[in-house]
Amino acid sequence: MLVAQISDTHILAPDQSNDRSLKRISSFKRCVEDINSLSITPDVVIHTGDLTDNGLPEEYATAKGILKSLEAPFYPTPGNRDGSRSMMASFANDLNLSREQDFMIYSVDDFKIRLISVDSLSESGPKGDFNEAKLKALGRILNEAVAKPTVLFMHHPPFDVSADIQPFYEYNRPEAVDELCDVIKDHKQLIGIFCGHIHRAFSTNFAGVRASTMPSIALELSQEISPVKKTNNPVYHLHKFHSSLEYETEIQHA
Repeated sequence: MLVAQISDTHILAPDQSNDRSLKRISSFKRCVEDINSLSITPDVVIHTGDLTDNGLPEEYATAKGILKSLEAPFYPTPGNRDGSRSMMASFANDLNLSREQDFMIYSVDDFKIRLISVDSLSESGPKGDFNEAKLKALGRILNEAVAKPTVLFMHHPPFDVSADIQPFYEYNRPEAVDELCDVIKDHKQLIGIFCGHIHRAFSTNFAGVRASTMPSIALELSQEISPVKKTNNPVYHLHKFHSSLEYETEIQHA
């Protein structure tokens, strides 16, 4: 199975007077076109948050206008710039989501690898958090298919992303990371966690599971150590899953 991951596109509505908006749209289009041109079409494309820059209807309309040419199925998870309710309102019909809940946690069961979108948004501020309702929902979904290989995709990485000695977590409460760990640590079907938010590539293990982040497709926001910025090429990740349930990740330049 082949999963393409894109993240942090930060789409703004097109504005000829706003060069940033046009560049971000161009980078996103280049990624979609490159995914479509691959010799092996991905089984699925996931977006790990901050699809839009302000969660506005016109931004979602612009993003979905780009995505409509994508030849693979597409599944998003909300970033702090998107807002859970704004993303659910935009994708409710596409993903058959309930408009009644306050968060966006759902599973995709159509492939050999099960995908679970995990809403990591805090109710206050740009960092992540997990409340009791979210953790219970995630636990319930995980328990529905304990024998099927599963990956989680979310916006905020629930692991130390510091490049320094001092640990740094993108969560309001340090306890939130421990609470998530308690939910997933005994689920041996989990084989990967894919995240965004920090705008650079990073990999580690979390609760015994391989976990990673990827750079921002909005190039001027990238925190990646070049050559990503210097070449002005947006990148996305291709995760190739093997029969052994191991996977390898390739960096793809659009």
